[in-house]
Amino acid sequence: VQDVELKETLELAAWNHGSARILIAGSDSMGTEEEGLAEQVSKRLEEAYGDAVTVKHLQYDGNSIDFLAENKVEDYVDFRPDVFIYEPLLLNSNGVEDAVKTTNDMIDTVLEALQAENENLYTILTPPNPIYGAVYYPLEVDDLKKYAEEENLAYVDHWSEWPDHQSEEIKVYLNNAQSAPNEEGEKIWASEILKLFGL
Repeated sequence: VQDVELKETLELAAWNHGSARILIAGSDSMGTEEEGLAEQVSKRLEEAYGDAVTVKHLQYDGNSIDFLAENKVEDYVDFRPDVFIYEPLLLNSNGVEDAVKTTNDMIDTVLEALQAENENLYTILTPPNPIYGAVYYPLEVDDLKKYAEEENLAYVDHWSEWPDHQSEEIKVYLNNAQSAPNEEGEKIWASEILKLFGL
């Protein structure tokens, strides 16, 4: 449960250790280190806050079961984030029933590990990009939104800003494989994340 505001978290962290550490983590839906959504968001945060923030992006290609089996949470813990922007591998886990069922356990594990290092952690959950014509995937995104509400975590409801995912128009905003947004799609998603920061 988050009692403080994002702005307070950033200010406090910058005050305490010189720079607020912001971790953006998730699947390749968020892009690579060189390009994509995470890179866009990082750049904008660095422009806005300068040295008061240190932004890192960690990308993972597997699903929630793989993530837990490989104990990848240690990579997140090593960075000791103050603000955690997390896309919990929904698209990677989609279609693998056990992985879908494991999503909330994985989020719990990750947040417990990070909060053990930093009790003032501010978490922002985001679904990945929509894809065309999906049936089960939108339900998994609804579940993530419910989880965020139940745990009182910030949630980036960026799907409401995209064209309807049952319409062909959505393809204009995605790469050919639909595994990630293209530049147009990134703008929609990035803008919704940055709104939380007042940018």
